[in-house]
Amino acid sequence: CGHVTITARVTPSDSTTVYTATCVVTVTKSPYTIALELDGSDRVHPGETVTLNVNVSGAAYAGLEATVTYNKDLFTYDKDSNTISGATVTSNAGSVRINYVGDEVAASTATTLTFTAQTPDGDSATGTFDFSYAKASGETSAVTGTGPSAQGNPITVTVVNQYTVKFMDKDNSQIDSDIKVDAGSKLTDVPEAPVVENYDFTGWSDGKNTYADAAAVKAVTISADTTFTATYTEKSYVVTLQSGLNGEDTATYNTPYTVTVADYDSDYVYTVTYTAEGGEEKTAADSGNGTFTIPGADITGALNVTFTKKLNATVSVHPDYVSGYTLITIASSGTKVYSYDGNTMFFISGQSEYA
Repeated sequence: CGHVTITARVTPSDSTTVYTATCVVTVTKSPYTIALELDGSDRVHPGETVTLNVNVSGAAYAGLEATVTYNKDLFTYDKDSNTISGATVTSNAGSVRINYVGDEVAASTATTLTFTAQTPDGDSATGTFDFSYAKASGETSAVTGTGPSAQGNPITVTVVNQYTVKFMDKDNSQIDSDIKVDAGSKLTDVPEAPVVENYDFTGWSDGKNTYADAAAVKAVTISADTTFTATYTEKSYVVTLQSGLNGEDTATYNTPYTVTVADYDSDYVYTVTYTAEGGEEKTAADSGNGTFTIPGADITGALNVTFTKKLNATVSVHPDYVSGYTLITIASSGTKVYSYDGNTMFFISGQSEYA
């Protein structure tokens, strides 16, 4: 409380006499403090709740009127709770009005207002909650006039957009669940890339860039929904070739491997066999003229490649009635003929009758 002294001096127009009147006015300070308080964080995401308490403190009251304004493009009003019995709460886009006239109420929270954050334009936006009017009264009558200054206002709340980050494996199946990241922020965790048999992991691709490892992904600023897909290349394995065979020093999974016979001779039949580390021996496909192919799908480990050759010949048996011996003739492709008379193997040239 306090006192104000008011002094009035009047001088009539037809006199030099000055009349003075003094009165003392007693001013009583309002016992009420009306405050808008944020219950929770001042940084939220779209779809999350913003809770505000309208508090009246200082003394019991029988009348209350308060209007809270807010950014209607960034928040929607949901409901009121803990409202004093008999109070009415009405809302319009951008404001909520609380009105109470009734029995005396002990100083306490008048009501709790709940809002839902909407998706901002851009990465984030800040909205304000404030009183446009607030007054409490001890009289059981409608509250009128200008209310006291609200305490601790205005309240600002920032809505930060969130983006969804997904990690996909080689077969485009999702690894773990979606990750929500604040706009303009960076990832703190990156899942392990799946191990794929016969493939080497080469990085994470977002469709535009490929990042070599988790550290590189964590350095990316997230500014939109993003999908990272694990990328791979086929493994390459060391090849060991038997002497007499030619080929590359390494073979790659899923890529056919070609080996050639160094001194190919059409009079011989060649067989090339191979074993991938830990696997069974298989025969390479003969592509002709001393060239052999190992299927890419069989290159699943270090390769060991060998070959054998056999004379491509026909064998004929002819009795020699003069000598009494039986002639055994070996003919190779009709060009090289060998005969054996029981004692000596000898070469016969142009003996087509033995071919």
